[in-house]
Amino acid sequence: MDKNLEIQLFERYPILFADRDKSSRESMMCYGLSCHNGWFTLVDSLCASIEPKIRAWKDQNPDSDTHPRLAQVKEKFGGLCFYMVDLDPDEVGEGFYHEVMDLIFLAVQESYTICEICESPGEIRRDLKWHRTLCEKCYIKRKEK
Repeated sequence: MDKNLEIQLFERYPILFADRDKSSRESMMCYGLSCHNGWFTLVDSLCASIEPKIRAWKDQNPDSDTHPRLAQVKEKFGGLCFYMVDLDPDEVGEGFYHEVMDLIFLAVQESYTICEICESPGEIRRDLKWHRTLCEKCYIKRKEK
């Protein structure tokens, strides 16, 4: 993802992206978001849904020395991967865990319908070197390469 778009997400969702400045030994977030710009709106919407839930959880658990946050955001096999750390249901509670995981699950499913390059409606393409979710126009461009 373009650095400018990443910066927007980092500034909007500081709790989720709390590990963005950590070393690669501590978090994969130091590499930024490993997906194309076409999923920016999807990721932004997902973060907008999760960030207030984590903020509320932190307010209810002021003695906790950690909180759920992103470990990695990337594309894999044509779909969005949104990995979090410190989201153990035994630590954060079953209800909170399932609320967050349900949001992530829905966004991952939606990613298979959005072109990862341009954000147009897309579909999974398995006949390229890598599985990609692309619209027809971006698919033809990739196939010609």
